[in-house]
Amino acid sequence: MSRLGHLIAAACEVTGLGGVARQFDGLVVRRARLLTASQPTQQVCTGGMVGVIVGQAVLETVDDPLRLPAATFGADGHLTLYLSGEAVELIPLPSSHTHGDTLVRYATADVMMIGDVFRNYGYPFVDPVHGGSTSGILKALDLITSLAGPNTQLVPGHGGIITKADIPRHREMIVAVQARVKQLVDQGKTLQDVLAAKPTADYDASIPGGTTPIPGGGTAADRFVSTNYNELRAG
Repeated sequence: MSRLGHLIAAACEVTGLGGVARQFDGLVVRRARLLTASQPTQQVCTGGMVGVIVGQAVLETVDDPLRLPAATFGADGHLTLYLSGEAVELIPLPSSHTHGDTLVRYATADVMMIGDVFRNYGYPFVDPVHGGSTSGILKALDLITSLAGPNTQLVPGHGGIITKADIPRHREMIVAVQARVKQLVDQGKTLQDVLAAKPTADYDASIPGGTTPIPGGGTAADRFVSTNYNELRAG
């Protein structure tokens, strides 16, 4: 088995790096978020992840120095690594699944690792605790579509490899469910009312894992609907 030389954390989650870094002694690369003094520190990737504090210009770790990346990059630019003759681009995505989502593009191989911005198992998973948003998912999908060629292989965080031809239908589903939830929110419905109305019903049969129970209760569909409801209520 070949030895890993680089580990790229493509989302702002403990599960995205966590204990893996303890067993890995190569270059760990992670996106860092620039913060201002007025922003709450809990918006930094927590659980041992890294954030850059404006003014102090220091890397602030939370509890575990072994999880500290050797290199970081911000949301306003991208980083290119040259590995075995291949240019590997790390491209920041809009805050979508989390506020640290990253697209990894292998230009010569024509492959992009797009992470949890796209899931073809279950409904989209937006992590609001780490800065994710449904509108960000849509923006990220648009960016991926603009960067991908007709034959580019897109590797999602969950499920099999796709191409850009698979994205429009997925995006349309998100927009349709969001519109249905908004209609119910505008009618003053409670979250339980909205869940009972099953805004995802037209898609449940065609989305593998969409109605599968998830940890914490409910299904992937319930989680997706609840996220949309909370975002719309918050304005």
